[in-house]
Amino acid sequence: MAGKMLILCLILQYVWSSLGDLQCQERFVHYGHHLGTKSAYRFPLQPPKITEPGLCRDDVALKTWRPRLKETDEKKLSAIGEDEMIQLAQNYRYYFPDLFPGNYSAASYLFRYTATQRTSASARAFAVGLFGRGTSHHVRYPPAVKKDAVLRFYKLCKRWRKQIHDNPDAVEERRKFEAGSEMLYTLTTISKRLNLNFTLSLEDVKLMYVTCAFETALYPREKSPWCAAFSEENLRVMEFAEDLEYYWIDGYGHNITYEQACPAIRDMALRIIPSLIQPGTPPTTVYFTHSGALLKMLSRLGLYKDRGGLTHDRYHSLHSRLWKVSNIDIFGSNLAFVLSRCFDGYYVLTLHQEKIVRLPGCDQDEDLCPLNLFLKLMWDIVSGCNFEKLCSLRDV
Repeated sequence: MAGKMLILCLILQYVWSSLGDLQCQERFVHYGHHLGTKSAYRFPLQPPKITEPGLCRDDVALKTWRPRLKETDEKKLSAIGEDEMIQLAQNYRYYFPDLFPGNYSAASYLFRYTATQRTSASARAFAVGLFGRGTSHHVRYPPAVKKDAVLRFYKLCKRWRKQIHDNPDAVEERRKFEAGSEMLYTLTTISKRLNLNFTLSLEDVKLMYVTCAFETALYPREKSPWCAAFSEENLRVMEFAEDLEYYWIDGYGHNITYEQACPAIRDMALRIIPSLIQPGTPPTTVYFTHSGALLKMLSRLGLYKDRGGLTHDRYHSLHSRLWKVSNIDIFGSNLAFVLSRCFDGYYVLTLHQEKIVRLPGCDQDEDLCPLNLFLKLMWDIVSGCNFEKLCSLRDV
């Protein structure tokens, strides 16, 4: 490989740089997303009165548990999130050492993030991973745009926001599942495990689940006492309910949700396809955005699509489903496209979470997709894309 590389990171990162003595020319696109605190700090429950027989000795910490997060921490990059972004940058530099020169140059790199603290901090942490703390202070960042047409296209899609995002009926499948026997059994068994003389509400258990997840992420060397309240089956039930909501709000549930991702797909194509690259485009462009953009892009590309879709009555038949947010939308998620010029032509390699994935429409037995086929797939997505018409309320 010899030549250049493009990377996008969804926090959304584009990067490409000069290659050394590799066998193919590459351009790499990588997406990654932030670690925020969301609603964990709002945990309203008083520690329940529990007795020794219901839980292991180590889990009596529930009696003295107190929230450690502050309201001011909400939607900010955490210390563990910063370390994760540094490590992610170092990983990609390790995978492609000749693609990430250690010396920063504004002519070679462009970093871009959204108008949020967490993406700004993620970009700076990623730069530390690439260049070291000293050099990273010299990285230039363009002013962030609050409603970025590429990084946060869904913020500009009025129809999606009205019909899906702000519409309670859009998550009807989750509500139906939460009213079913699997969730009722979950609430009952968790309450019994905590030795309570009443059944916890769904909202209480949701907050316990969120707190378990975020404390596990934020304090990886510690065991969150709230996790002890859940059996593996309980966690699977809670996860399915969450997956249902993401599926119907950010995934395949409604056509407009993923169809609106075409501006991000178009932007990627303009930066990775040789014949479309504009003169003067920096060799390395790095974007940082949010999971809402990443999930819609994954869906627009046809990845992680379960036959028959996700509905409230498919819990038992979808234990091995593809659409599992705990796998496809983890903290520090990243999606990458690598363009390689080999002896017989151009090929595109796609990676998600630093692992190779094969795009629907490409040969499912080959890791590399011929550029002409990849171009056709992308053209099918962007050629009929009229974002303004798709997202306009006038055409409803």
